[in-house]
Amino acid sequence: MTIDIATLGFWMHDEVAALLGGGFRLHKLWNADDLDAAGPALDGIRAILTYAGAQPVGRALLDRLPALELIVVMGAGIDAIDVQTTSERGIAVRNTPGTNADDVAELAIGLMIAAGRGIVSADAAMRAGDWINRTSDRLSGRPIGLLGMGNIGKAIARRAAAFDMPVHYHARAPQPDLPYHFHAEPGALAQAVDVLVVAAPATPETYHIVDDAILTALGARGILVNIARGSLVDEDALLAALSEGRLGAAGLDVFEHEPVYAPAFRTLPNVVLSPHNGANTFQAFAATRSLATALMRAHFEQETIEGEV
Repeated sequence: MTIDIATLGFWMHDEVAALLGGGFRLHKLWNADDLDAAGPALDGIRAILTYAGAQPVGRALLDRLPALELIVVMGAGIDAIDVQTTSERGIAVRNTPGTNADDVAELAIGLMIAAGRGIVSADAAMRAGDWINRTSDRLSGRPIGLLGMGNIGKAIARRAAAFDMPVHYHARAPQPDLPYHFHAEPGALAQAVDVLVVAAPATPETYHIVDDAILTALGARGILVNIARGSLVDEDALLAALSEGRLGAAGLDVFEHEPVYAPAFRTLPNVVLSPHNGANTFQAFAATRSLATALMRAHFEQETIEGEV
């Protein structure tokens, strides 16, 4: 029996097909036009393979897939999935946490250094023919805060320790096995650190959790790095804090309305911009593909594997 799978907004169809092996038929659905063109074929689709930046999987889409029983997300974030509807219909949702943690952590550290030491603005000045020395704070030894302490937060903390940076964090609950300083409130965390890295999931509770008060607490020599989701940061407040000098610098890999972002960001010399690139490494793609397809096969072979949300 052939199992029909839809791959949404995807680009690694051949690799996925090879990993899945026989018994699966992939429907490459890039956008709404492809969904319309698929027509009656949608009725037989039993699984979706998608990723965080693909088309949202909401009620309207789910209603067009009456046979759907599984959604596998390539990545940790499931904020694009209507989990209320999937729960009501008994559709299993699985993700691939940890497969790109090191890759995202690398970019977080890179953004911290680039923003904190003014690397990008110095590069731009030299390309324009100017030789301008700018003095910045040393990053080594400065306290760093992690807003979120999951796989990515832990990977960032390990790397920050190599810079002799005291590590502080805020999460839903303290993790006694970690040798870091826990803060019960985000405001207290921001007060205690010079660098704040946003590494928490996007939920209703974390929407705009980094607001004007948090940014002001970081201070005029503070640095904000966001490698989580754009919705966690109040971008209007961030733009104001950066332009008014109430925040020293920012490194941003995510934005609230991707791929659209505020044009004002382009004019600020104290912000480094990245196009949601944290997990974009060949190694992360390979690890994520491997786990995602293993989850897919395990579901239909009625096996248990780590990864169900």
